[in-house]
Amino acid sequence: MTYKNIIINLLFGATFFNHLPLLSFIPQHNKPLLLLLFPIYLLYIFRYKSPFSYNLILWITGFFFIVLGSTFWNLFLGDFQYYYPEIIKRMISYIVLFYFFYVGVIFWQDRDFISQKFYPFFITIGVIQIYSIFNFPLSNFIINLFDNHLISSFASVGSTILFFEAEPSYVAFLIIFLMVFYEKKNTFIWVAFSIMTISVRTTMISFLYYIKKRPLRYGFIIITALSIVMSITQVNYSVFSRLKAIATFQTLDPSTYIRFVNNSIGLQIINDYPIFGVGPGQYSTYYSGKYLLKYDTREIHELQSGLDKKTKTADPYSFFLGIISELGIFSLLWILISFIFLFYKSHRKYLIAILFLILLWGYPFGKPYIWIILGYVYGEIKFEKKDLLISL
Repeated sequence: MTYKNIIINLLFGATFFNHLPLLSFIPQHNKPLLLLLFPIYLLYIFRYKSPFSYNLILWITGFFFIVLGSTFWNLFLGDFQYYYPEIIKRMISYIVLFYFFYVGVIFWQDRDFISQKFYPFFITIGVIQIYSIFNFPLSNFIINLFDNHLISSFASVGSTILFFEAEPSYVAFLIIFLMVFYEKKNTFIWVAFSIMTISVRTTMISFLYYIKKRPLRYGFIIITALSIVMSITQVNYSVFSRLKAIATFQTLDPSTYIRFVNNSIGLQIINDYPIFGVGPGQYSTYYSGKYLLKYDTREIHELQSGLDKKTKTADPYSFFLGIISELGIFSLLWILISFIFLFYKSHRKYLIAILFLILLWGYPFGKPYIWIILGYVYGEIKFEKKDLLISL
């Protein structure tokens, strides 16, 4: 095995380990193992002279001009004093996102070097966790191994499939990542695993991507069949229950209601501060200091605590709402131009649409998967024609 094989597989393998207890000293937004391997990434770039696109550099530079404009505007004219620890974290998070993006580019360029053994490895992990869910012999040992040594988690491996993630909803990003990278293999297995995560987001995303060839037809058949089965039987499946509750606002479960409140506040901030937003990392200051007062907390601890303690770490449950509320309308234009470019240039239009929906209802700042996929698609657009010319 060459050095190139070792490095690319080391980076690819590190992608999956985001919540190792050993990484607990890294800030919450950015603690994947992949981040600690940044020196290895630099070694790869230096040794193999991976080409940089000038358009990509210009695109990144434009984004940071937007960040600086919002920062200085709110420094002098903002309604609240800056909370500097959060602005520093947010700036680092932006840099990390672009790092993940370019890792995706090199994964595309060197996709033939990535070991095929990762695919059966993750299937094995999923099967082991299903085994523990049914409390078969040695289940307690498996649960202890994952919960205490492999995952620093809010959930329990004993009740859901987590792979190496913190909670079921985060597995959505990992599963879409695996379905894209191993699209030539059997992807139905990931749909089956997604059902065992008991996560609305993961289940819906997996189904959407699996039925990509005929989404409307298969989507209607699947949803209708599940609705009938769940309605006429006593089976209690939380994904179905939570989706049904969304239709009746008063019955929203606490997790969904928190998302509703945080995202509603994001929309209010965009309406009140449309041009420059409230500044990088400052959503939480306005959230707890101005807007949360207007909402019924329903005695939900996260909301009530945010109101009482004036939390400085709140975020909307939407990447788009978060970034637009903090950076303003120019960041919206930057996002739209980016997605229009990818959608227009790539043959993966259905995938781009799904990623757009994920970022609309997800906040994967510290998760490498979505950004790596976007980088992978960009690499495909940028270098596919070049590879074709070389082969000719």
